[in-house]
Amino acid sequence: MKDRLPLIVGILFASLGVMMFLVGTKMLYNTKNFIKIAKETQGVVTGFDVNVSEKEDLKTRKVSSTTAYYPKIKFTDSRGKQIEFISKYGSSDPGIVEGDTVSVLYDPEHPNKAKWNTKMAICIGPGMLFGFGLLVSIVGLVIIIFFWNKPVRVASIS
Repeated sequence: MKDRLPLIVGILFASLGVMMFLVGTKMLYNTKNFIKIAKETQGVVTGFDVNVSEKEDLKTRKVSSTTAYYPKIKFTDSRGKQIEFISKYGSSDPGIVEGDTVSVLYDPEHPNKAKWNTKMAICIGPGMLFGFGLLVSIVGLVIIIFFWNKPVRVASIS
């Protein structure tokens, strides 16, 4: 069993990587379709949803915190309805301030599913899942190929 452990790890890596790759591919496909049907308009940053996460270093017992700012954006759709949403993309330095005008993409049939129109906000999740899935798949396949034909040692009784 010990001799087969690298092969099992390779199979697990390859399987997990392929699943992540496929989900990332589907998400990129959905993003591409969203961009095709989406209307672009201008929105105004009305504030930020602030998310503070704390992490304790077990060795030093020091607590460090990280703050992420998710912009609240208000826009008017093609029917004249005002929509406000919180971007799913946030960062420690958003690069925008309250009152700034930003580009927004929204589905005319479902305007509350709007997105802040930046490459990071639209593609970061699907792109990372796609790329990381591809990387993990390749690592798994390399492990499988390397250990596939390794002879299994059988203990001899003498």
